[in-house]
Order: sequence, then C-alpha cells, then structure tokens
Amino acid sequence: MHRSPNRLPLDPPVRSWARLRGVLLGAAFVVASLAFGQSPGAPLTYEDAVRLADQSPGVQRAELALAQAEARASAAAAPVDVTLSGGFDQRFGRTDLPGGGSEDSSGGDVVPIRVAARFAGTAAGSGADQLARARAGLEAARDELAAARRTARIETVRAFQEAARAGRAADLAGQEAALAARETAAARERRRAGAASDLDVREAELALARAEQSLRAAERKHRLALRALRTQLGADVPAPRGPLPDPPPLPPREEAVAPAERPDLRAAARDVDAAERDANAAVRDALPVASLNVAFASGSDARNLRVGASLDSAEFTPTLEASFDPDDGLQGLGPGASSRSFEIGVQLEVPLSPAVPSALSAARLGERQARAREASARDQAALAVDRAYAAAEDALEGAELAARSAELARLSAELVASRRDAGSASEADARRSQLEAQRAELDAARARDEARLAVFRLLDALAVAPERLE
Repeated sequence: MHRSPNRLPLDPPVRSWARLRGVLLGAAFVVASLAFGQSPGAPLTYEDAVRLADQSPGVQRAELALAQAEARASAAAAPVDVTLSGGFDQRFGRTDLPGGGSEDSSGGDVVPIRVAARFAGTAAGSGADQLARARAGLEAARDELAAARRTARIETVRAFQEAARAGRAADLAGQEAALAARETAAARERRRAGAASDLDVREAELALARAEQSLRAAERKHRLALRALRTQLGADVPAPRGPLPDPPPLPPREEAVAPAERPDLRAAARDVDAAERDANAAVRDALPVASLNVAFASGSDARNLRVGASLDSAEFTPTLEASFDPDDGLQGLGPGASSRSFEIGVQLEVPLSPAVPSALSAARLGERQARAREASARDQAALAVDRAYAAAEDALEGAELAARSAELARLSAELVASRRDAGSASEADARRSQLEAQRAELDAARARDEARLAVFRLLDALAVAPERLE
C-alpha cells in the first residue's frame, strides 16, 4: 500500500472518528455473533471441540454401522434355528354316487404340526463361512469406527483452527480499515493545509476502499469457517477461541512404520481370508457329498408321529424334524391297528460337471490375486507413512521459521515505536508496523496449525488410538 511521506500527527477529530468506527465494528461483530447463536462470553475452547468431535455425525454413522454389524454377527452365531408350522384345511363339496344320489364330502383336516431345528455348523460348510463373513464385517465396522473417530478429530481441529484464525484475521482487517480511514482523513486535512495533493488523497481513498473490501472478505471467510465448524460437529456451537496447544511431537523415525492395525491392511487380510473361504468352498463343492438320514415313525389308523434327523458332509449342519398329525393315521393300517418303525439311510452324491475344474482354478486364482493385493497394500501403506512423516517434518520446520519471522516483526514494531517516541516516525507508522507484527504472529499461528494437522495425519497413518489425537 502506498504511504505518503511526512504524515501529520492525527488530530483529535480523526481520533474521535476512529474510536467511533472501532465501536461500530465491535457492535457489528457482536450482532454477527448473536445471529450465529454464539455467546460472546462463552467461546468454544479447543478441548470442547475435541470432545464434541467424538459425537459428530460421521462418528454417529460409524457407531450405527457397528451396531448393525454386531446384530448380524449375533444372528449368524445363533446356535439353532427353530421353525414351527401347522394349520387347518377345510373342504367343501358333494360326491355323486353310482346308483344316483349324492352325499356330502365336506370335512376338515389338521395340517401336521411340524417342528424343525437346524443347528449351526461352526466347524465347516456354508454355515461356518456365513459366520466368518459376519465376524469379518464386525471387524471392519470396528476399524471404520476407529478411523471415523480419528478423521472426526482431524477435521474438527482443522475447522476449529480455521474458524479461530479467520476471526483473528477479521479483527486485524478491521484495525487495518480503521487505520486506513485515519490516514485518509489525515490526507484530506493535509490537502486543506496545502501539504498534500489531490493525488495523495485519491491514493489514500483507494487504500481505504481496498482495506474495507479486505474487511468484508475477511468477515465472509469468518462466517463460512464458523458454518464449516458447526457442520462438522453437527451442533450450533459458539465461536472458537484460543489458546491452542503446541503441535504434538513426532514419534521416533524407527517407530514410524505401517502397522498391521491400519484399516487398509486389515481389510486386505480379510480379503485374503475371504478368498481362501471361496477356494475351500469350491473344493467342497467338487467333492462327493455323503448324507446320513435317520427317522422314527409311530402311529395308528387315526394319528401318526414322525421324528427324523439328517446330516451331510457338505454343510455339516445337523437338522432335526418332528411332525405330528392328530387326525390322519398311517396308510395301510386297519381299524385299531398301530405301527412303529425305525429307518436309517446313507446317500452318496458325486458331482460330474465339466465346469468343476474351471471353478477350482478360478477360486485359486482369486486367492492369489487377494494375496497380491495384500502385498501391494503393505507397500502403499509404507509409502503413505513415509509421506506423512515427511509432511510433518516440513510443517514443523515451517512453523519454526514462521515463529522466527514473527519475532523479527515484533522487534521491528518495537523499533518503530521507539522511533515514534523519539519523533523520527509517525503514529501511523508505528500502528502499521504493529499490525504487520500481528499479521506475522497470525501467520506463525497458522503455521503451527498446519504442523499440528500434519502430525495428526501421521498418527492417523500409524492407526494410533483416536484419543492420542488431542
């Protein structure tokens, strides 16, 4: 921004106008805060934001997914599946007799009452595969919840930092606009006194217009940052306010390796397990299937009872069934007769489909592909950790340099202030230098924010417990 040389000291009317402008700007910020539901006396602290991150919408969705996976795993692990059936049939009709005439053939019949129990096969077969898939889904849901909590903390901290720094930037933009207004008023006074030209005034007015536009832009960014923070948390929280903690230290370089607990590596391992199950299922389908059936029947000409059980080598799922018919007897029995019998049977089924070899080959190839993807996932995870570590180192070094630059700007502001006291610099120069120092401090704070996020992303790449992201 152009600054005219030999500025005159600010006179009392300009000072009064600047104080009035400051009051109006403060009132505007209060009104904006109330419009957003903020409480100026109770800002959102960093600790509150981190705590609220664990109840953010993303975490809640992951918790619901975990509850659903737990319910599915519980259903798949049920030891027995029991089914009860029964009913009643009513017939309406008449039968024509050979010699003429007819008789009523209507009647009712009780449908046999059946109880079937299917016991879960946890050793082998499709039942064991179904249980393994349900447990894999449960593990995946737990991994996703931990990842969602880490992501929620990172995104919440990022939104908190941006909103806090945007508020500070809006404050500085307001101070710069107020200073530009004072400089414009001083330029007009100098023009009336003959010490400044119209060009000087127009340049000061242009600088004021730019400062006011920067203020409006900063206020818009602040509003959007607040909205982003509230959207992330899913709650109407007040405006954030510091202080923020220092970035956490980097873990030792030898410990920054991709752990097996990373969600992508665990998912790749589950894919290998699923491919192995598919291959085993293909082999099982290609093998001969032996089944065993036993049954006991007892009844009379009026009613009958049957109890049976079955088991085959493909499913390994025992099935027990019992049925009772109270109004239909065993066929072939005369009036008053009864019967009891026990049956046992063995059956062998041999698949002879020409597609069996191809199915086995496809299953084995799928298993090899899953193992290749797992190896690639390990390499990609190691690269991701190395990149996150390098980014964290860069961010921490950048934060240190920004802090040194802010310290130099502060010392420069103190030097200009001492020159003002000695009469070799104007009040406007001192205020401008002070604002530049505050800008440098804001840049240093933003650099620390980036370092904090970079370390958090490294911890996320290392799949640490979400509580470590504080």
